[in-house]
Parts: sequence; structure tokens; C-alpha cells
Amino acid sequence: MDDDKKRNQSIVRLIDLSITTICLCDAEKTYEMVLQESRAKYKPYTDKNKLRKRLTAIGTLGEELWHEFQTTGVCNVEKWMEMVDLEIRLKIYFALEYPKEMERLEKLKRMKEGDCDLS
Repeated sequence: MDDDKKRNQSIVRLIDLSITTICLCDAEKTYEMVLQESRAKYKPYTDKNKLRKRLTAIGTLGEELWHEFQTTGVCNVEKWMEMVDLEIRLKIYFALEYPKEMERLEKLKRMKEGDCDLS
């Protein structure tokens, strides 16, 4: 299995787990409702070139959620929703922006190696 497919499956699984957790913590929310709320908030024009920041935020938030749940037994739905938003943005980035970034880096590499054909 190639890396892109593994990464995609991992991100989708993270989104699924986070949305499922929200639904378990808030019985009034359905899976589809949570997904629609997150989609409605997403603004692609504000989400360029933030991969490292997003990965760090997911890690930090994940640690906070786990610590909070371990110490208090409480599930913070708002924080889980934030996690879903971050994960969906990560998925969109890898689907749309990552291939463009890899292409750009490949062109730069070819240019440094002396291959001036940038097409």
C-alpha cells in the first residue's frame, strides 16, 4: 500500500473516531449533523500552507482531550469538534494542496540540478 493511501486512511479514521466520540458525548448530535457543522465552517482560502501548525494542533489537542478525560471523565464536545475540524482540514490539504506542493518541490529540485525545463 502506498504512503498516500495509508495517510488518507489514517486521516479518515481519525475523523471518524472524533465524530463518533462527539455523538457518544452529546446524544442530540448525529454523525451527519457533526459532519455538516464542520463542513459549513471550513473556509479553504484561510487554510493555505499550514500543515505543520495543523499537525502540532492535532497532537496538542489530542493530548489535552485524553488528559481531560482521564482526570475528569468528562468529554468536551466543543474540543472534539475542534479536533474534527482540524482533521478534515488535514484531509482536504492532502487531497488538494499536497500534490501541488510536491510538484513545486520537484520542479525546484530539477532546477537546482540544472534541468531548466520547468514544464
